[in-house]
Parts: sequence; C-alpha cells; structure tokens
Amino acid sequence: MNFDIVIAGCGPTGATFANYFGNFGLKVLVFDKEKDIIDYPRAVHIDEDVIRVFQELGLYEEMKKDAIKPFQNYVLADEQGKTLFKFSPNSSISHEIPSCNWILQPEIEKYLRKGFAKYKNVSFFENTELIDVSQTADSVKIFIRKNSEEKICITSKFLIGCDGGKSFIRKKIGVSNHDFGFKKSWMVLDTEYHGNEKFSEDHKQFCNPKQPVTYVNGVGNHFRWEFMINPKHNVSDESKVFQNVLPYLNKDYPVEDFKIIRKKIYTFHTLVANTWRVKNIFLAGDAAHQMPPFLGQGMCSGIKDAKNLSWKLALACQNRSQETNELLDSYYNERAPQVNMIIKIAAIMGGVIQYGNPILYHLRNILLKIINVLPSSPIDRLIE
Repeated sequence: MNFDIVIAGCGPTGATFANYFGNFGLKVLVFDKEKDIIDYPRAVHIDEDVIRVFQELGLYEEMKKDAIKPFQNYVLADEQGKTLFKFSPNSSISHEIPSCNWILQPEIEKYLRKGFAKYKNVSFFENTELIDVSQTADSVKIFIRKNSEEKICITSKFLIGCDGGKSFIRKKIGVSNHDFGFKKSWMVLDTEYHGNEKFSEDHKQFCNPKQPVTYVNGVGNHFRWEFMINPKHNVSDESKVFQNVLPYLNKDYPVEDFKIIRKKIYTFHTLVANTWRVKNIFLAGDAAHQMPPFLGQGMCSGIKDAKNLSWKLALACQNRSQETNELLDSYYNERAPQVNMIIKIAAIMGGVIQYGNPILYHLRNILLKIINVLPSSPIDRLIE
C-alpha cells in the first residue's frame, strides 16, 4: 500500500491534516488506535484562527450550530468570588468571528471526520496500532496492525506523528523534549447539568490560595470545573482528591443536578520537542508540544500546526517547490517560537492563579484590581 502522506492519529490535529490533504487531492491514509471518537470532552476552547481554519475547510457553519459557543467574559476572582479582573474578549471585535469560543470536542471531531470522509483519496483506519517506523532518503515505511490482525507494511512519502503526548513516533525517531519546568496536578471534573437554574456565563478563575478553581459554562449543558491538587495530597487516590475538592463546588452549585461524566487527574506540563522534523517524518499537536490549559491553546496549537504544514507538504508531494527542504524546515522555524511564547504565557497565567504565598497573594490581588480599572484597549492587547 502506497500513499503520499500517512497521518498517525486522528484527533483534532490529524483530522485537520486529513481535510486539507483531501482537498489538495493527495493520496492519504489517516489511522487511529481508538475504535471510535472519545466521547468525553478534553479541550474546551478555540480561538478565531481555528475558526478560520474550519471556515476554510467548509465545516464552520455546521459546527457552530451545536459544537461552538462564543465566550462571554474572562474573570479572575478571589476566594469569595469577588472580581479582581474582568475582560470581555469578544466585545471589541470588528469582524464576525469571535476570538474566544467554547467547544464540545467530541462534536468537533465528528464534523472533522465527516469532512474528510467525502474525499475518495483519503483512507481511514480505526482500531489500528502503530508497530514500527523506518525511513529511507525518500520514503517512510510504516508497520501497522489493523483490528488486531496481521501486520501491514505501508509506504509513504511523508509521515506525520499526531499520536499524542506519549508519541511513539517521537520516541522512535529519537527526539527529546525541552521542559520549561512547569508541573502541576489538577483534577478535571466534566458534568452535564439537568436542572433549571441559570448560572453565570463568565469563565472564572478563582484565585483561592487554599484551592484554585477554574469554572467553565460550556456548550449546551456541559459544565467543567478544574481544581488544583494540593501537593500534600496523593494524586494517585482519585476518590480522596475528589472528596477534598467537592466542598468548593458545593458552595454555589446544586451538586444533585449535575451528572458527572468524567473526573480525571491531569499533570500539566510545559514541553516542546527539540525538533519537529527528522527527514520525512514530522511531529504535530501534542506529539510536538504540551502546555497547561490556562490560555486554552493546546488543541488550537495542533490545528495551527496542520494549517502551517499541510500546504508545504502538498507542494513537496507535487514537486512544485524548488527549495523543498528549506520550505519544510520553515514549519518548525515558524511554529516553534509561537508555541514557546504561548507556553511561557500560559505558565505565567497558571502561576498567577496558583499563588499560595500570603504576601504574593495580596500583592497579586492589588495589582489585578489596578489593571482592571485601566482603559480596555491596552488590556485587550495584553491578553491577546
């Protein structure tokens, strides 16, 4: 089996690549280890650049009906819920695309897969395990096992590793990560609300020195809370952690009306692969970079990787570029500095939310209150 491009992993990043390559007319295989789309939310935010990608792919008009909801306000609050800082990211936009949006990731992925399914030149394998990878000067050999059957050998001009933070491909090609040093564990609680009360549409970060909390009123009846885990607590005891954070939810919300669809402990990292290309193999999405969620840019960054690299690989496949290597190297040169900057800002934002030192806590609150009364235009530029 021969392809122009093989994509390992069909999450949002891999599926975006598949849509672009399908439109470009390339012969493509995308495969994923899962039997189906993961049915619980992970990413919950996209920005205007990602919406433009979805528009370009012809998917946005359908997506916005039930998978995307424009953001209202971003609020940093103290432990009593009093506003320290408030920002309305979509209030000053002069175009039709909201700059901050909530999403339902499973629905977004359904639309992305529906998008590339219309291309006869795109093949898709589910429940497919990546076994091995090797490459020559001008091709890549990919060994897979589909539906637990015999091993299959596939040849491709290029391979893109969209296989997540624990990327098999990244390890196979010997690429290490640069660690920016941020490492915090949080419990993520995804729920569905089945009551009649109306809750704040604001996205709130509660800067409680004892228990930092993030609140998201998402698409439809999806609500998310994120709770930083005290370093003294055992993160391996999920039930104990949940009992420790539950009182901070009980204060304002009738827990009996919320159905928990997932609770999971994550350790947030700040990691970037030291290179995103080894010959004809590329890394994208979480395989290339991992960041804390405080700017909502994890999934966005992977989709922007696909936007940047897809047309370059299309030119390389069609032999239209006289400077192919330089063009393909520009993927890392252009994207890595942007990702590095986002990771650093996200880590700073996480630090602001997580202050436990009493002196720093009070200084932060005073500073945020001062910033909050400044004219909105410089604040807009600061956040954006």
